[in-house]
Amino acid sequence: MGIAAAMHRFVSTLAYATVLAVVGMTGTAKADTWYKEVESGVNSITHGRGVYGCAIMAGALKCWGRNTYGELGDGTKIQRVSPVMIIPEGVTAVSTSFQSCAVVNNAVQCWGGNSSGELGDGTRETRMRPVPVPGTEGASAVSAGGGYSCAIVQGSLKCWGINAQGQLGNGTTTSSLTPIVIIDAGVTDISTNEFQTCAVVAGAAKCWGFNNYGQVGSDGSPTAVLSPRTMIASGVSQVATGDDHACAIVGQAVQCWGENYYGQIGDGSTTPNYTPVTVVSAGATAVSAGWGHTCAIVYGALQCWGHGPDIYSHTPQTVQAVATQVSSNHFTRILVDGAVYCAGEGGHCFPLATIDFAIDPAVANRGTSVPLIGRSTSPLPILFSSRTPDICSLNGNILTSLAGGTCTVAADQAGDANYQYGPTVIRSINIVALAQSIYFNMPSALIAGTSLTLTGSASSGLLLSYASTTPSVCAVDGQTLTAFATGLCSVAAIQGGNAVYYPAAMVVRNANVAGRAQTISFGMPATLAIGMPVTLSATASSGLSVSYSSATPAICTVSGTIVTPLAGGTCSVIANQAGNAVYTAAPSVTRSAAVSYPLLVDVGFLANPIISGEAATVTVKISPATTSGSVSFYVAGSVACSNVSLTKNGATCKLRKLAAGTYTVTVVYTNGAVTASGEAILYVIKA
Repeated sequence: MGIAAAMHRFVSTLAYATVLAVVGMTGTAKADTWYKEVESGVNSITHGRGVYGCAIMAGALKCWGRNTYGELGDGTKIQRVSPVMIIPEGVTAVSTSFQSCAVVNNAVQCWGGNSSGELGDGTRETRMRPVPVPGTEGASAVSAGGGYSCAIVQGSLKCWGINAQGQLGNGTTTSSLTPIVIIDAGVTDISTNEFQTCAVVAGAAKCWGFNNYGQVGSDGSPTAVLSPRTMIASGVSQVATGDDHACAIVGQAVQCWGENYYGQIGDGSTTPNYTPVTVVSAGATAVSAGWGHTCAIVYGALQCWGHGPDIYSHTPQTVQAVATQVSSNHFTRILVDGAVYCAGEGGHCFPLATIDFAIDPAVANRGTSVPLIGRSTSPLPILFSSRTPDICSLNGNILTSLAGGTCTVAADQAGDANYQYGPTVIRSINIVALAQSIYFNMPSALIAGTSLTLTGSASSGLLLSYASTTPSVCAVDGQTLTAFATGLCSVAAIQGGNAVYYPAAMVVRNANVAGRAQTISFGMPATLAIGMPVTLSATASSGLSVSYSSATPAICTVSGTIVTPLAGGTCSVIANQAGNAVYTAAPSVTRSAAVSYPLLVDVGFLANPIISGEAATVTVKISPATTSGSVSFYVAGSVACSNVSLTKNGATCKLRKLAAGTYTVTVVYTNGAVTASGEAILYVIKA
């Protein structure tokens, strides 16, 4: 160890002893801050050295932190406070030191510092982007150490880089710029650090390299161990190397050995141990050795011991209740439910900004404006945005409520070269809408078959809608109300509200719908003849059909629209229209007519028989005698004389010359109300 390193250890040891003296005990967990560096989506985090971090996220590799040697792999030497994409897919393992190495599609790629050939590409050139390491096809694990690297390739162990302390393990101190085989088969785990290496080989823990504190066994002699030495013979599933100590998972126990200045072995003392001692007896699933401390996952919780972030203790102490993976160096990173947390000092961690803010309850009243005041662990400005711009709006950090509903505001912080972004924080508040009322009236009485325009208003100024609650009596179309039947018509006025106003209470108005009046127009002949039916004709102003009945059934009877006189006297007929859902019953109308015996139509001839070729004259007399009306003459059904006026002596008709034969002559009398007829036989003989 050099003078500078020895002085660093002396000062750190003195400070640690001072702390223990102050607390007056052999150590305890301390409440250091754990910073969230990655919000979610992480499957695995890096194991190794370096003041930066890498994480595997669904097969992709992202890295962040210091970038002095291009160790992030993004093609620059610029520090990145937020994860940047390095390899988009195929990554199954990653390890970091001052160089980085990853298993990508079952082969190793490395990048970063390369002064000792630790990238394995046959050069000493710094690489700021991943380069393939030849001879590593079939790789399953990789570990980046201080100036060298190792990988498990199809069960064998290959290493490359500096070898001054025998850390490659090939029995020499000769460095190699490309991978060389160290162990032929059976390797299942590998861990490198500054000068020493440990591997799990067929269930045994084997270590080699620098041995000044017994970290590779024996008596702590500073003589380097150049080839693998068995530390634990069987049952080992994982090994972890710290700066000057090492640990292993044996079954479900943790065993450690080597330097113990700060209690990093965890046996309750500060005495180095050259052989493994059991620190955790059961429940351990993973272990990571740092500079002066060690951490393990025990029954799903994080336990640590030694002098490190969140721990000053010579024995294991629970520092986090839940963790699924741990990586320790001068600082500690853990994986919890896909998120990465970091504890450490001196710029080792790159936390996400933590944002908090509240919404002033006064904004719940619509139309109110309030300022939003946020707090963050970053000095960068907080950016507010409304997720519900129809409910509330933002102008800078001034929030204004616009309408009733849930107002949702998001706070973000973008981050910059020195600070990570802040994960979005959401806050919501209910905005109270305004009340409104309806003013609506309509006539209390309506006439069936009529329409009117409904008028009403809401105090909000919003439009009303209307609906009939008695659709069998009245209907509403838009603002037009039509009553079409008698009964109670009920109409509801509705205003459903909007983002600003609550729905108004529905208002219902009622009106009694009465039927429409109607009249009957009805005429009947003044005289009727016994036995001669007459068709009645009457109309209602409603257009509905009229029914008839006889008021004098002994004189005349009515069937449908036919009145039949039966005897002499006065025949009275009643016309009725009973109404319907729209019209009331019409006042009945009675008409009367005098009924007499039927008219006699006496048909005769001036001569009968006559000689063919002569003209015949037909005579007719009406009894009782009348001069009203007219008569028409028919010979064998054909008109001979039409509408001949009557005199007191009757009427005559001169027929055309007829051929010999017998002819029926018919005379029909009508006065518009009464029709009567008579006939006679005319004989025409040959000349």
